[in-house]
Amino acid sequence: SPMTVDIAKLRSEFFKSLATPTFFETLLDPVSDIVFALKTRDGIYLSVNEAWVKRCGLKHKSEALGRVARDLFPPHMAARYEAQDKKLLATGMPIIDSLDLIVMADGKAGWCLSNKVPLLDDKKKIIGIATFSKDLIDPSRAGLIDAAFAEVIDYIQSHYDEQMRIEMLAKKAELTASQFERRM
Repeated sequence: SPMTVDIAKLRSEFFKSLATPTFFETLLDPVSDIVFALKTRDGIYLSVNEAWVKRCGLKHKSEALGRVARDLFPPHMAARYEAQDKKLLATGMPIIDSLDLIVMADGKAGWCLSNKVPLLDDKKKIIGIATFSKDLIDPSRAGLIDAAFAEVIDYIQSHYDEQMRIEMLAKKAELTASQFERRM
C-alpha cells in the first residue's frame, strides 16, 4: 500500500528549511520579460530580480533594496503602484493581470500585465507584497507611447468615473486630438 504523506506538513518543513530565501530571485534572474519584487507593507523593496533592476535603469540590486517606489519610478507610476498596494493591503485581495503602461529605463514605453499578492505571516497577517509582471510585446506600437502619453493613460485609469474630453487628454499627452485618437 502506498505511504500516506501529510503534504501540508511536508511543504511547511521544506520551505522553513530552505537555506536561500531569495531563491525566487535566482530562479527569475535569467528571465528578461518577467519583473519580480518583494516589498514590506510600507513598500520597502527587499528582493528584486535582474529584469526589475534593468527596468529601473539601475546597475545592481543593492541600489533598489531599502527604497520605495517614489524613489525609483516617475511620480505618476509610483502613485499608481502605491494606490494598488494600499487597495491590496486594505482588502487583502490580490491584483491579477492588471494592464499597466510602463516606461522603461531607456524612456520607451510599453505594456505589461501586473500581479500583486499579499504575503502573510503564520498568523495570516499581511506582512508584505509580492509583485510579478510580464511584459507584453507589440512591435506595431513601437515609439507611439512616451512618458506624457503614459501619464494620460494613468490619469484615465484613475479618473475613469469622470467625464473626459479627447481634446483635454490630447493636450495632456502633448498631441493633437487626431494623433491621440490614433494612438489609443
